[in-house]
Amino acid sequence: MIISWAKQLLRTCLNKDTVTNDRDKDEEEEDGPVAIWLKDPRKLLIYLYQDLTRVSHVVSQDFVLHTFHDPSNPLEGIPAAKAHMGSLLASKVIVTVGSVTINYNLGVVSGTLRVPSPKKKGRGLYATFCDVWRFDGEGRPCEHWECFGTDPQEWTNWLKKARRRR
Repeated sequence: MIISWAKQLLRTCLNKDTVTNDRDKDEEEEDGPVAIWLKDPRKLLIYLYQDLTRVSHVVSQDFVLHTFHDPSNPLEGIPAAKAHMGSLLASKVIVTVGSVTINYNLGVVSGTLRVPSPKKKGRGLYATFCDVWRFDGEGRPCEHWECFGTDPQEWTNWLKKARRRR
């Protein structure tokens, strides 16, 4: 399964380059549809996870996304990735990055995802994640595997409800 593969990859990469999710003070925010290119892939991934709407600014045009709920049917292209990220954002997901590890043309981002309950006393969602990224020869993310440490069906149901509320 992809999750065990990602865990093995993370163990292999752990003593390479690890950073925490500290916002770089010298980076400027970009509001337009201008492509963002950061030489350091760690900074690029941190930049992306600080605001998932930036996905169209940082990935390659032929981007492939293997979603957590259906990794065997990848989403292809930026519009499909934006739609998927939009579903996550509509559910008001809170992403906390624990570490970013880079090894050659691969990156591993681990952390937690939280969705607060829409009801004051309701149960929210919580999961750990260990996402894997592949970079092209120009340093842009070209492929991404979402790996959740929880039941994908529970998250899929939340995302469907979030889409209906939009």
